[in-house]
Amino acid sequence: WGVACDLGTTTVAVYLLDLNTGEQRAASVALNRQTAYGEDVLSRLDRAHAGEAEALRRAALETLNDLIVQVCREAGLSPQHIYEATLVGNPCMVHLLLGLDPHAIGLAPYIPTVADALDLPAREVGLGIAPGGNVHLLPAVAGYLGADAVADALAASLGEDERVRVLVDLGTNAEILLSRGRELFACAAPAGPAFEGARISCGMRAAPGAIDRVWLADGRVQVHVLGERPALGLAGSGLVSAAAALRRAGLLSARGRFLLERAPAGLFAQGRDGPELVLVPEAASGTGRRLTLTQRDVAELLLARAAVAAGLRLLLQEAGLEENDLEEVLLAGSFGNFVDREEAMEIGLLPRLPPGRVIGLGNAAGAGAVLALLSLPMRRRAQEVARQIRYVELSAHPEFREAFVRAMAFPETD
Repeated sequence: WGVACDLGTTTVAVYLLDLNTGEQRAASVALNRQTAYGEDVLSRLDRAHAGEAEALRRAALETLNDLIVQVCREAGLSPQHIYEATLVGNPCMVHLLLGLDPHAIGLAPYIPTVADALDLPAREVGLGIAPGGNVHLLPAVAGYLGADAVADALAASLGEDERVRVLVDLGTNAEILLSRGRELFACAAPAGPAFEGARISCGMRAAPGAIDRVWLADGRVQVHVLGERPALGLAGSGLVSAAAALRRAGLLSARGRFLLERAPAGLFAQGRDGPELVLVPEAASGTGRRLTLTQRDVAELLLARAAVAAGLRLLLQEAGLEENDLEEVLLAGSFGNFVDREEAMEIGLLPRLPPGRVIGLGNAAGAGAVLALLSLPMRRRAQEVARQIRYVELSAHPEFREAFVRAMAFPETD
């Protein structure tokens, strides 16, 4: 038996496979327990530098090992029957898991201590499988572009044909990969955790009870809730959907300000920090509290949207391309499973393309980890991909600040 592990900044996923047949037998997802130490990579780097690196390592291991127990229980076997594991994640997550000092990742020139592919005994890593089992870590590219991005490229077969395609993996760090024929360009955009529901007033990850769609009908807010149950919070896809609905209705300015003077009575309420769009009233909420979209939530979305848009613009520039040269946009990450692609294009999060050319891949990093678990040639291909990528460091790019500021507004509506 084998497990493929995707150690994300916010979300961790584990897939259990029968190595004789290649069949996936179980999968499980959970919130990374490291979020208690900070919602983004830089916060955790600071906590590690302050002496909490071991606590962060334990938090990641506990999350992974609990998920391994869950998938084994579902398949009716012991974790001791697992002899092979693959693991992907951004360089900060991997360094903290291995007990390596991640401090250099947060300082220019952002060079990771370890970037090559590694094979380590499970007992050294602390992974709860057979102690002599092998743990294969896919290679990284740079301090902010890790094995998860390489796994994305594997899953999407980027750089293996002549098409011009872009893959956007929307997590706390948004990885953007652009293929122009056999050439690969990539960057990591500091999107923050808004797409995963973090740092949003009533945000939550996409799980039963999460609002994933919002629209206005007859001057009233309507929502769709995952699992068809009382709403508990707002997923990242719901955040995008709410902003798109308000833009279509003329109730949200390009700079993200609620246009209250145009709103029907009862649509907005006064909250602790200002006006709020009422998504679900107290009586219909599964929390007993009113669920709302605040002005600050919209600002978080704009920041995330600007980082992604600026990163993509500079990658296209590096490749000598324009947005209309793109033949396909691939949307990766759990966020991509739920977001409405038309709404994502409406708010400028994705390039404007015919809907059939915007394709959701789900957890591509996890899919890449599965490929590497099942195939030694795929592990070799991962090393080729890591060498093939031309990495663009946005924090050092002379035009990033200007591109970011220019993207701090929603596109004008038709």
